[in-house]
Order: sequence, then C-alpha cells, then structure tokens
Amino acid sequence: MTPPRLLVLWVPDWPVLAHARAGRLPEEAPIALVAKNEVVACSAAARDDGVRRGMRQREAQARSPRLHVLRYDPALDARAFEPLLVALEQSLPGLHPLRPGTVAVRARGPARYYGGEKAAAVHVLGVARELGAPGARVGIADGLFAAERAAKSGADAATIVAPGATPAFLAPLPITLIDEDPRAGTALGAGVAAKARNGLRSELHRAELVSLLPRLGIRTLGEFAELGADDVLARFGPAGARLHARAGGRDARPATPRIPRGTSTRRSTSNRRSSGSTRSRSACGRRPTSSSPPCSSRSSCAPRCGWSSSAIAARRASGCGCIRAPSPPPRSSTGCAGRWPAPSIRSAARGRSRASCGPPSPGCG
Repeated sequence: MTPPRLLVLWVPDWPVLAHARAGRLPEEAPIALVAKNEVVACSAAARDDGVRRGMRQREAQARSPRLHVLRYDPALDARAFEPLLVALEQSLPGLHPLRPGTVAVRARGPARYYGGEKAAAVHVLGVARELGAPGARVGIADGLFAAERAAKSGADAATIVAPGATPAFLAPLPITLIDEDPRAGTALGAGVAAKARNGLRSELHRAELVSLLPRLGIRTLGEFAELGADDVLARFGPAGARLHARAGGRDARPATPRIPRGTSTRRSTSNRRSSGSTRSRSACGRRPTSSSPPCSSRSSCAPRCGWSSSAIAARRASGCGCIRAPSPPPRSSTGCAGRWPAPSIRSAARGRSRASCGPPSPGCG
C-alpha cells in the first residue's frame, strides 16, 4: 500500500509550555514535569543542566538546583492545545491530533488550496505562531512516521521530503527512533519498565525489539530496512514487520480526521427533533385536523406522555385532539398479542372487508 502524503505540525516541549503558562513561570526557566516521581518532560534550559526524560525527580533536582518541578496534568495539556486545534481547523479541515502539541493532516488538500506544499507549511507555521507557539515546526513526507521525523529532525522550521525520497531520508536516522509512541512522545526503548508495570505486552515486545537491534549490529533505520521482509516477519513477528515497513518508508497509517467539537451534539439534537416530530404526528394514531378538539390542559398530557411544554403547545395550536400514545391492543382472535393489526384487519374491523393475519408469527400464542 502506498503511504499517504501527510503534513505534521509539531510544537516542541508543548507540555512544558502549557504548564509554565498555567503556573505563570517564564518559559525560558528550567522546568520539569513529573509523574510518579519520574520526569516525563523538561524544558530546553533543564536539558542544558543535564535533566533528561525518564530520570528520577531527586536526580533531576541534583543536576539542576534551580529546577522548577511541576506535577504533570494531561487534562491541562489537552485543554491548552484545544484553541490551537480549533484555529487550525478553520484553515485545515480534517486534522488528526496525535497528541497535545502534534497534529497531522493530509497534505494534498492544503497544497492545492495554498499553491504548493511550501506555501501550506508557511501558512500553518504562521497560524501556530499567532496563537502562541513560536517554535512550531512542520514536516511533510510520505507516511506519518516520516512526516513526524521531518518535523523533528529537519534543520529548518518547515522540512519537505520529496515524494519517493522518504526511504533515503529515513536511512541515516538511529534505530531507536523507530518505535516512538505517538500518544506520549517517548521512545519505548527508554520506557520498558513503565510499560511492563502497566501490563502492555505488545508495547513491551516492540521495546525489547528496539533494544535488541543495536546488539545485533543494526544501528540505523536504513540497515533495518535492508533486511528481508519475510525474514523479519519470521524472526520478530507482526510487530517487527510493521516496524520494518515503517523503517523502509512504507508507513500506511492514515490521518483520521477528528469530529470537531459540537458536531455530534448538533447531530444528536437534530435526530431527536426529527424523531420527536414523527412521534407527535403518530402518537394520536391519526393526523391532526381542524375538527379535532384541543387538549384540555397541559398538566393532563405532559405527565402521561412525557412531551415538553413547547411540543404540547404546538400540538394544541395544530388542533390535535390528544397527544397521548395509545396502549398496545389486547390479544384478539384476528391479531397477535402486543402487535398492531395489519391495515386489512383494521378495515375488517370497520366492516369494510374481512381478512386474516395469515400464519401466526413466532410470538403468537
């Protein structure tokens, strides 16, 4: 399968940026986000002092005495990124959020609209910078993995890998980058113990594979891609085969657009309204006519049928006699218990014709 052409927007150190703004800390200060006494993200100033992701909190504070330690809040991370997502969706429909700080979108639409992939990348960077992400970067390549690596590994703010050149672009990159977790932004090879505690066996297996490949002499993505696909599948299983395809630039994962906020609510409200109108038309068992007497009072109808006051007012204005749904018909010799008789049976009941239900259904006695 041909990998899709994707555009990835990446904001470096977004969790640190969001927590620093929420805590009113200077963005250039050394900051570390901690969860379960372990550093999950750190600022550039903290990295200059020797702080690294996955380090214990005590060790991080020993390396950087002026370090600001904040508790990592994933909800805050997502809330702070939502305004940027909403603004980007105005000009780039079909966004696929990978995690707070990173989104992907198919590159074909923006490239055709803005006059090329370079122009689309410049526009996305401009929107991100206007919304408080001055260090944002964009990568465009064939496949999700290559596009994200282009955004993170490129020398410029916008890195575009030409169509068909993805394998050559990925070949010199280290093998440890092949299994980066898109949900947390961390290399699985550095978080084996944490994933083992959570019982994620498949993730642990891939992490073990990433740590095994350098010991086998495979240190770059290009060296791993040179191996035979059948040999990799037989030795490392389906997980290894997927990583092998990713290293060779054959990442077929699509960018699935998210449903914009409020769309599902409006749809469900519309469905409720349409079903309510159908219910009001059929609840009386007949269409409203001008000769039908109006409902006597709102209090007598609402508790029994559950209609809202606005629906009752509309029914009374239309001249409908009653809005209460009739009870199921009793068992009869010509119909089945709990089922409405067929139209021919209702006609026979009025003396117009005679008919029968035919063979009894499985629910009939």
